[in-house]
Amino acid sequence: MVDGDRRQFATILASVYDFWNRELSDMALAIWWESLKHFELEAVRGALSRHMRNPDAGHFIPKPADVVRELGGTTADQSMLAWAKVVAGCKMHGTYESVAFDDPIIHRVLVDLGGWIWFGQQPVKEMPFIEKRFRDAYRAWLARGAPDGVVTHLAGIHETHNAANGFSGAIQRPRLIGNKERAAQIAGIEQRLLRDSP
Repeated sequence: MVDGDRRQFATILASVYDFWNRELSDMALAIWWESLKHFELEAVRGALSRHMRNPDAGHFIPKPADVVRELGGTTADQSMLAWAKVVAGCKMHGTYESVAFDDPIIHRVLVDLGGWIWFGQQPVKEMPFIEKRFRDAYRAWLARGAPDGVVTHLAGIHETHNAANGFSGAIQRPRLIGNKERAAQIAGIEQRLLRDSP
C-alpha cells in the first residue's frame, strides 16, 4: 500500500472492528498499518474477508499476524518469495543497473550480505549458501519489523562508477522491481516521475 491508501485501509479495518462491536483506536490502526503496509490494499481486503470466513479462526477478531498468514503464508514462504524476486531482478536487470525493490527488507539483507554488485558477482555454486543466508536474515527482519534507516535503493556498477568519478549528473534512477509504486516510494522517486521510470 501507499500513503494514499491509508484512509481506505482505515475504513476497511474499522468495518471489521464494527463487526465485533469494537472500536478501532488510533494506536491499533498505526500498528495495523505498519504491519501490513507492504501488501496491496486489495490483497489485505481479501485476506480479512478470508479470515472472517475461516471456520477455525473466523470467530475471533483478526490480528495483523492472521492477515499476514492469509497473505503470504509463513515467514519461510515469504523469504522464499523475496529470494525469487531478487534472483529474477538480477536476471532481468543485472548489476550494472541500480535497483529499488518494493520491499525494504530485501534492500537491508542484500546490503548486509555485501550489496547488489557483490550479489551479481557470486558464482552459481555459491548460490545455495547465499540463498540460505538471505532467507535466514530475511525471516529475522520479518520477525523484528522493518529496518531502521531504510536503504532507498541498491547501487549498481554504473552508479558506483559515475559517483566515484564525479559524474553525478549521469546517474540514472534505479530500476523498480515488484510493485512499482511501492518501490518508487521507497526509492524516493516522486510520483510525477514514476511514469517515466524504466
